[in-house]
Amino acid sequence: MKQQELEKENKKLSILDVIQGIQHAMKYVQDGAIDDNGKPVKIGLQREKGNPLLDKRVIDGFTIGFSGPYLHINYHTESSAKEKSDERYPEKIAGILEDIEKFLKEQFKNHTGKALGLEKEGSLQIQYFSINNNRHDVVATCVYCIKNIEKEFKNGDFVEKPEKVKRSIKEFMTKLRGRK
Repeated sequence: MKQQELEKENKKLSILDVIQGIQHAMKYVQDGAIDDNGKPVKIGLQREKGNPLLDKRVIDGFTIGFSGPYLHINYHTESSAKEKSDERYPEKIAGILEDIEKFLKEQFKNHTGKALGLEKEGSLQIQYFSINNNRHDVVATCVYCIKNIEKEFKNGDFVEKPEKVKRSIKEFMTKLRGRK
């Protein structure tokens, strides 16, 4: 039993490790990015489809944000009124967000060697903003709980484990005094 608990504890990551791993994945997000092998990076966005010289370019992209143990993925694109009126359009947006999630997990694992545990919290939020009668700005947001980080909650707030904080304070104080 204790062996399994130790293995689970070893798989836990600090929030800093998670941020650095995802930051590494985000360096491949810009349009036209190439990986370390010189191949174009495929995330699953609409702009990656077709020939960039001949086809009309689709403007889309995504950003991420952190709020305690939560990862927010915000996807942004433009669509026509015809696309927006399609009943399956929200499913298409949800599929793109799933591709983004897969990309982040894959790049995180490549960089850190550990898996990123994400669990979807709530439902997908899609907002449409009218640019003109034919074009719409679409912003989709999905929130994921990061499952494999060291965490504790007090009154709903995210805090690090107390023993880790105490240890870091002791280390700081000994360095400040000049002792080892």
